[in-house]
Amino acid sequence: MRKILTALIALSLAASIAPVQAATKAGAKCSVLGQKKSAGGKEFTCVKSGKKLVWNKGVTKSPNPPTPSLDPWGSMNQSLSYKPQSVTTQKPKTVITEASELASISQCKIPDAGPLGEISNNPQRHFVSGFPLYSERAKLAESPTIQVLPVDFSDLQGSNNPVVDLKEITSFVSDFYQKQSTKPIKLNWSIPDKYIRMPKTIEEYNLSGDIFKGGFKPENSFSYVREAIKQADPSIDFSAASILAVVVPPQVTRSQIGTFVAQSSESNYPFTTNEKNIFNVLIMGGPAGNKNYEILNWTHETGHMFGLTDLRDVTDPTRQNSSDLGVFDLMNSMIAPELLAWQRFILGILNDDQVRCVAGNTSTTHFLAPVEKITNEPKMVVIPISKFRAVIIESRRSLGFDTNLGSLNEGVIVYSLDTTIGYRKSPIKIIPQPNATDVMWRRDAAIKLNQSVTAEGWKITVIETGDFGDVVKVEKIS
Repeated sequence: MRKILTALIALSLAASIAPVQAATKAGAKCSVLGQKKSAGGKEFTCVKSGKKLVWNKGVTKSPNPPTPSLDPWGSMNQSLSYKPQSVTTQKPKTVITEASELASISQCKIPDAGPLGEISNNPQRHFVSGFPLYSERAKLAESPTIQVLPVDFSDLQGSNNPVVDLKEITSFVSDFYQKQSTKPIKLNWSIPDKYIRMPKTIEEYNLSGDIFKGGFKPENSFSYVREAIKQADPSIDFSAASILAVVVPPQVTRSQIGTFVAQSSESNYPFTTNEKNIFNVLIMGGPAGNKNYEILNWTHETGHMFGLTDLRDVTDPTRQNSSDLGVFDLMNSMIAPELLAWQRFILGILNDDQVRCVAGNTSTTHFLAPVEKITNEPKMVVIPISKFRAVIIESRRSLGFDTNLGSLNEGVIVYSLDTTIGYRKSPIKIIPQPNATDVMWRRDAAIKLNQSVTAEGWKITVIETGDFGDVVKVEKIS
């Protein structure tokens, strides 16, 4: 029983976009001049009062505000919109270092310290931030099958075809991951056209506990999944499934199922069906936010099924903190949800020839296409620092699913990777440009033309920029 209760449960993003900070109200302290924040139906702006930064009186917001135009700080509203890049009209003029002059790609496939036993008191053996993925995880690069188990209850019955009820979710999740990938992939959803009746009422499964408010009982959720499998096994062939999603009718509330769970099991704790053992299970909860939030949350939790770890501090689920990485990456935040190039690399959906591996003392130059652009062009520079650590460089634009990205973060972002940092802390941290002021959401972290950052004895400078992306110079300085 102890082993069961310590099995990892990857939880929803509900706290990830609201780290602990002072209340937003007129006269209260704030930290970033010009920052805007909504609370109580008003939008407050951080202004200077004497020598202090405080929130102003605020402006009453329209109940249906128009879509904001891109501003320097960007929007903090969750969005499902997608912006494709128009035809590129420019090309870099800088001479780019030939791939043959760079280090072998094998040097930049930074191993994950977890499987090698290099993380002391490792809290999990499910997710990675380096190579390779655990064998139990679903393989996104191989177009996995998600077997949906739609269940209902005598006191709460589904009235529609589950395919119809789930259409917005399945369409977005599929589209999101397909657009993250250089190579063609597909998520295969297998969904019965009727709900499967559970033998108990919904209340009898005792699933109301909320991880963020207390009372969540993992074993209740797992027993519920086993019961759903038992009811479905006579009519469903699980042979092709690598992910199982137990879903409920849309009228289920948060008070009835209080936590959306992503259970990525270790090899000795499977969910057993007649055909095979399944190690990756999504358990749908009642809604915790608006439609955009719920669909993005589904997309985040599905990322755990592929082996991606949370990229924020989740030591205390009620006080999660995204400041290490700010607005970037769906496994951290819903604001600029496009996956980091490194995440795509470990998932196997970014080609090796899109990665520029730098080692040695020679200065090199690199063209990087925006990570949001669907292209075969290079997207990432990796500088290995040690066996488990690296400095990584990529280009970002307000494109793709990053439509909330403000102009201050259109440019080059640099981040560190340390795969010895175990689950509950972020193994990836932004290295912001020197004049950055937003320490919570890193909305001004990008370096622009002629700007530089230094990290681990390396200097990274943007020497050319355009609608093609960015060109960076990488120099060893110590």
